[in-house]
Amino acid sequence: VRIVCIGPITAQTAQGLGLSVHKTAEVYTIEGLIEAIVQLVS
Repeated sequence: VRIVCIGPITAQTAQGLGLSVHKTAEVYTIEGLIEAIVQLVS
């Protein structure tokens, strides 16, 4: 499972729970999250 977070606080929380974050959105919006997902799977 690839994990993409909307921002650094969410990424830090996920990592604190032992998850491996593959990408964090550069712009912390839904559009930024979608762009990060597209970049990851392209």
